[in-house]
Amino acid sequence: MAVNDAPLVDGIYLSWDQEEGDVQVSLPPSGDDLLHISARVGGQPRWLCLNIALGETAFEPGAVFGVVAGLQGCAGETLRMFVRTSREGETTDTPLSEEIAGSREATVQVTMHRLTASEGLVGAPGFHTLVVDLPFHDFDLVLHDMHLFVLQSGKALGVMPTTLGNFT
Repeated sequence: MAVNDAPLVDGIYLSWDQEEGDVQVSLPPSGDDLLHISARVGGQPRWLCLNIALGETAFEPGAVFGVVAGLQGCAGETLRMFVRTSREGETTDTPLSEEIAGSREATVQVTMHRLTASEGLVGAPGFHTLVVDLPFHDFDLVLHDMHLFVLQSGKALGVMPTTLGNFT
């Protein structure tokens, strides 16, 4: 049984709203998989998240932050992700422009987000945590594998498609 805000392993933990929701999370054995989450959700929690500490680093504008996730479960759900940055006592959230879609079948998904100068993730070194929003109802999710990557500015040219939105 998982405990709210308690590490599953160093740097990875689940968190949820205990005031508005009743969340029971078990972590069935997952074999070669990274993580299997089985959650029973009651009430109306305001948040239920998987948190992955990225550590202290600095990101530059123009870099591409990417997630490659092999997963199964949460079919029909969209799993929104953001990076929470803590710097000098202040916290900011940078929503990633692409989301992960739940699936009945095992699938591998790649998401990429080009960083802009106005995002909290960019700037002086800070402590960063990747946060994955989980469903507010009963679910099972198997995370088979996950890789995070950053393509530094200049090396990421041509990675993201050019659209009119790139010029805002």
